[in-house]
Amino acid sequence: FASHLQADSSWSLPVNLGSKINTTDYDGAPFCAADNVTLYFSSAGHGGLGGLDLFRSRWLGPSDTDWSDPEALPEPINSAYNDMFISVLPGDSEMFFSSDRASGGGRYDLWSATKTGENAVVENTIKPEIGLSVTASTSSLDITVELPFPDIISLSLFDEMGRQVLQISKGRFDEGESHLSLS
Repeated sequence: FASHLQADSSWSLPVNLGSKINTTDYDGAPFCAADNVTLYFSSAGHGGLGGLDLFRSRWLGPSDTDWSDPEALPEPINSAYNDMFISVLPGDSEMFFSSDRASGGGRYDLWSATKTGENAVVENTIKPEIGLSVTASTSSLDITVELPFPDIISLSLFDEMGRQVLQISKGRFDEGESHLSLS
């Protein structure tokens, strides 16, 4: 769906992006690139290598339903596993995504892909030495992050359907163990 910021700072009613983007299967985790016309998303309904795959489509305009045919991102970005939650840096030279591929360190891991040539891509896991634990109750969320070096932390929490339910950004964490509690 798309919603537009109005002159009075309110949002327009959401508009379904149409059948070029949406299928009868799971389509989610959208990301609009810095060019404001390229949409990246995860889908189980557009074919691909298996599970959820990452796709790219360009807005052709003028309507919110005018999109190019979705194009699956190439291997090794897409895999036979579930690949989703993509974020692409301006210039399209590096992207980050989540995947449950067997070569990772857990259920879902963070990965990066970097262009090394015309179409070549190299993948690697992101900061595997970071320790993260989350304790949740009905009234609070306690997050413990263990870092081997100072860093800036931004966490997004997603429900089991892939919908973002909370985004947490924290300034610079120092080396060692740091806590972030939300009530």
